[in-house]
Amino acid sequence: MTMECDMLYKLFLLISSVVSALAIDYRKPYIIHMDESALPPSYSLHHDWYTSLLSSLSSSPDEIDPTHLYTYDHVLNGFSAVLSQSQLDKMEQVPGHIASYPDTFGKAHTTYTPK
Repeated sequence: MTMECDMLYKLFLLISSVVSALAIDYRKPYIIHMDESALPPSYSLHHDWYTSLLSSLSSSPDEIDPTHLYTYDHVLNGFSAVLSQSQLDKMEQVPGHIASYPDTFGKAHTTYTPK
């Protein structure tokens, strides 16, 4: 009986260490709000600046590169990207960063139902 308990305990430790390692690299989409006036003179387009910032965030070969999803330029200046927590932390230190919002799905609220 104790050998079975020992094996189960070791299996539990293995699974919990794998899950915690995966949680560190968990990536999710964010909307990044940037200051339009912080555009460096070497870039003519905000989109080029944003993609350059994203490419500079990967520091280790084991880390998955950030994924650019969309560039916003009408309602706010910024972009959306899929980032890990460490990449988000680095992005929040960039000059010109205003805010980061987790991208979520909304529900449609309506009183009209088509027939």
